Amino acid sequence: MFLNSKNMKITELYEYIDRCVLNKFKFIQEFGYNHFIDYTKKYPNYNPDFRIVFENHAIDRIFEVSYFYKGEADNEIINNFSFTFWNEKGMDIINLKNYMLFIQKQEVYFYLDIFEGTFEEKLDQLLDYVVNVLQTYLMPVLKGEEWIDVPTNWYGAK
Repeated sequence: MFLNSKNMKITELYEYIDRCVLNKFKFIQEFGYNHFIDYTKKYPNYNPDFRIVFENHAIDRIFEVSYFYKGEADNEIINNFSFTFWNEKGMDIINLKNYMLFIQKQEVYFYLDIFEGTFEEKLDQLLDYVVNVLQTYLMPVLKGEEWIDVPTNWYGAK
């Protein structure tokens, strides 16, 4: 629906993704997380189109869902997501991509195009996968009971 529609406004796409994320991640809000949407591009080397941020100040946790719609060239649609835990000081992070590499010893990608179907079906599959990872492996982190030190994958550069 979205990527094939010539009349689609980008805000409609963002609103749809926001609704889907909030619906899939309702269980996070049950642990005292509030959410907000951030459209600012305040980090020089990190420019998602928008972020959905879940915060729980009582346990010093932030869970961020970042969406990257377009690449460097305006006509390049990348549909990439990033899922990251932070502490509120921003000093410690657990990026789901690095975490899955750490525990499974294989690269995991959060591109919609690795899934089959329409945009809506791909998004649904991706979010189901992430919810499964969170509920299977990261509930103690989500609840503030523990933190996992995940080595950063520097991809050969250090």
